Amino acid sequence: TTIPKASNVGSYNPPNKILFVENMSESTSVQEMTALFSSYAGFVEARLIPGRGVGFIEFVDEYQSQIALGRLQGFKMGNDRILKISNAKR
Repeated sequence: TTIPKASNVGSYNPPNKILFVENMSESTSVQEMTALFSSYAGFVEARLIPGRGVGFIEFVDEYQSQIALGRLQGFKMGNDRILKISNAKR
């Protein structure tokens, strides 16, 4: 099975089952991120760093995480936040 390539801008990290999500509002909740990412197969959990507007989204494998990354990159949350998603560093 081939892992889909994501169109990330900036530094490149190899595919990972854990995604790093930036540019969320500091008030974004785990429930909101779970609702967004759980619509993709293989979702395991969302973990947010309080007050930082960043978090980690885990999937069962790299293949599933790359599908979500490709489809949600640039997703607009609220009125002014566009998500920046990348592969978490190993």
